[in-house]
Amino acid sequence: MGLKLTSSARTTRYEAAGFWGEGCLHDFLARNALISPKAPALVDPPDRETFTQNGPVTLNTAETLYAVEQLRLVFDQMGLQPGDLLAIQLPQIVEAPIAILAASRAGLMVCLLPPHWGRRETLAALGPVAPRAVLSWAGPQREGQARLEALRDIAAKLPSIRFLLAIGDDVPDGIVPLGAFASDARKRAMGRAPGDGTEGGGKPKASDPSDANDVVVVTWPSAGATNVRALARSHNELKATGLGIVNAAGLQDGARALCPFPLASYPAMAAFFVPWLLCQGCLVFHRAFDLGGFKTALAEAPTAFTAIPAQIESQVLAALADHPAGATAPDCLGIMRDPRVASSHAEMPQSPAPPLLDILNLNDLALHAELRTATGQISIPNTRAVDGGARPPPLIETHLAPPRPDDAPGAAELFIRSPMTPSAAVGGDAEGEGGGVFSALQDADGFVAAGLLARKVKRRFVPSASTPSGQLAHGGLRLDLADLKSLYAAWPPAANVKIDVVADAIMGSRLAVTMRMVAGSAPATAEQFCAFLHAQGAGAHMIPDEIRLLHEPASELREPTPAPEDNHIKSTAPLTKSASV
Repeated sequence: MGLKLTSSARTTRYEAAGFWGEGCLHDFLARNALISPKAPALVDPPDRETFTQNGPVTLNTAETLYAVEQLRLVFDQMGLQPGDLLAIQLPQIVEAPIAILAASRAGLMVCLLPPHWGRRETLAALGPVAPRAVLSWAGPQREGQARLEALRDIAAKLPSIRFLLAIGDDVPDGIVPLGAFASDARKRAMGRAPGDGTEGGGKPKASDPSDANDVVVVTWPSAGATNVRALARSHNELKATGLGIVNAAGLQDGARALCPFPLASYPAMAAFFVPWLLCQGCLVFHRAFDLGGFKTALAEAPTAFTAIPAQIESQVLAALADHPAGATAPDCLGIMRDPRVASSHAEMPQSPAPPLLDILNLNDLALHAELRTATGQISIPNTRAVDGGARPPPLIETHLAPPRPDDAPGAAELFIRSPMTPSAAVGGDAEGEGGGVFSALQDADGFVAAGLLARKVKRRFVPSASTPSGQLAHGGLRLDLADLKSLYAAWPPAANVKIDVVADAIMGSRLAVTMRMVAGSAPATAEQFCAFLHAQGAGAHMIPDEIRLLHEPASELREPTPAPEDNHIKSTAPLTKSASV
């Protein structure tokens, strides 16, 4: 049996309101395969072969279900048991949703890891959750092999990991190759009845070990979140978030969604993966945010929904307004937002922009989606149902805590209660000691501190742009200043380090570092510093955009000052010598 963390009272409350039910995530795929087995379900990015060892694949619903059952059999044969945790680190390829659903079908919990994470972040994430197995992918170049070798080294340090798997054939020793899994499953699925996922005439698994209130997904903080622990969600908690996106975007059965995000975070799962299942839809993956490829993908077929980071909103809208013949804008364009960052509606093209759906990430605890109004104000409804009342609760309930002396003027901490919020966080340390320990998040009334400051404006709450102490706001990210500075300061030639976030006309902000070199040391270069960061396993988001190295005596470097309330970020020391990386 799986792990249940939600209370019976919470279950009763949200089942009565219609937000929760008995169906698990994989049940929806089985339903879809019976209703429309030949309907397109999953589409790879056309450039897949540039970052994997296999070419692009397109699967219909029946083929997707067959692939799920085949991978579930692999998990069974490896001895993985219901309640075990499988870590998945995959880019935007069709095997990502297949792996998540296969794990769901086997009663496993899934820990999602962003594909751009390096050794440092991956080790820090896997230790606390104590996975039994890890699934990744093999790239076509040496870089892909190096990533798998680093994963093998990480597994040697964590006693909980028993199995390493990778999509692809050419993998390092000690890793189980799954080959061109989706393509092979598609060939074997031809002529089989929907739901038949067996080999050699055997019988499919008779019992389903999963329950809709079992934990199915563990996610780490995405861009914009300030949590320091992984969050565990059940099937029902994920379904509730996806239902909010479906209703806000007006998605219909068979909706085609263009997904430019890896399924490695809570927002991506809630905005794309779950609506795909609920709507019997087609999920089309797009790997990178190059506008030419993005427009080409939109032109291939009518697209009901896609979403982009808020930082490139104006560029994408301008590109859609100047689309080539045959290209069409999506029926609804989601804008993934940190609620602290103000809307850029004043700079938007007015026509022919598609309807915009602001998707506010409330610290990965919930998503709030609303169609953009003429004012473009970013806010959250001030709603709270009467406990035990006749009216069902709304999808999200909110209230403000009493103000504290150190809060921004007029603001207080926001609390939320919702069928979307996770029941628990996952504890443990990076070495795996105490891994897999779950701790409750909700208070006695079911509310969770959102980690956001907000102020009341009429019947809504407007998030504050204040940045929590000790953190930097950068492009929708919340970077821990102490952790980042310790990483940079570990470079041997550096004597002193100063980190800034510099305003940028295109991406909103750039990460800049100024370092004073050790007196008498040999001249160092920005390329050497970046090579050091890569060797330390730093992810791409931790590599500075600008680097200034001072080889002569300099005044004491000051720490960055917090961004003002309007979130307009300025450098405390404009750079005169920089190396763009």
